[in-house]
Amino acid sequence: MLFEEDFSIVAPNDILYFAPAGENFNYCAILDDYELGRTLGVGGFGKVISARHKETKKQVAIKFTDV
Repeated sequence: MLFEEDFSIVAPNDILYFAPAGENFNYCAILDDYELGRTLGVGGFGKVISARHKETKKQVAIKFTDV
């Protein structure tokens, strides 16, 4: 379930993936488009990894959360 305040952390043109029925997330489908880099940070809810889009070469940070 998404709440109104969840959208405050998503910037315009960001890509948001979620599982509305609570199904397991298929990371492979999305991560195939990226080259993963180093871990930027680890916290109580997961970790953030740097990545680069294979086609556009755009640098991004991908957050993996533990549920």
